[in-house]
Amino acid sequence: MGTSSTNFRSMSAAWLTPVLTGSFALIGGLGGVILSNYLASRTDDKRTANEDERRWLVDRRNLYAKNLSLIASMLKGIERACVFLSYDGTEPITEEDEELVKEEVIDLYTRWEDEVQFMLGEVQLIAAPKVAELADRTSWALMMLIGDMDSRKTWLGDIDTRKTFQEVNAAYYRTLHLVEALRNAMRDELGLTDPIHTWPKSEEWLDWPWLSDKPKELDDTANGNATDEDQADKA
Repeated sequence: MGTSSTNFRSMSAAWLTPVLTGSFALIGGLGGVILSNYLASRTDDKRTANEDERRWLVDRRNLYAKNLSLIASMLKGIERACVFLSYDGTEPITEEDEELVKEEVIDLYTRWEDEVQFMLGEVQLIAAPKVAELADRTSWALMMLIGDMDSRKTWLGDIDTRKTFQEVNAAYYRTLHLVEALRNAMRDELGLTDPIHTWPKSEEWLDWPWLSDKPKELDDTANGNATDEDQADKA
């Protein structure tokens, strides 16, 4: 009886060892597969997130650039019209100038409705709250400038919200300051955190666009003092 038990235990140990070894190997293999799949999934998720973030950045950059270009174009149209306004209201403008202002104002109204407002909706869709708010403010600033030049008869009645050139010009400068704030908010959202300032102009504006740190040779040339190199070339 004792011999039989010993033989049985020996046989059990003989087949149990490879079974356990195989089980551990199987479990280890399955664990490796599961871990590999998990890491691969995490990598794919991270890659997708990075691609989405990069795509959003490109979409914002392209839209913001178009928006600023459109605003600049609208401001140029306002400039073309406001130069014909009465400077301080003491003298009326000529009939010819009146027609030019009216045509420009109607064109600006149409562009504001069809282009500026349409693009504003796109900006507000993807922009951060600060950019969205400043874009809205800039849009309405443009509308106010257009209205400040309007004076015409319509089938609904007479429209006369026109102001003088001085008043429109003051509002125009305030709009430039607003555009600068909008541009810097857009730059900040795109990762360019250093603001740029184009308005109001500093004292260097009197000598703009030349650089203040110009080489001495330029001063010598401007004053008629040729450098040694110039004299050698002439010789």
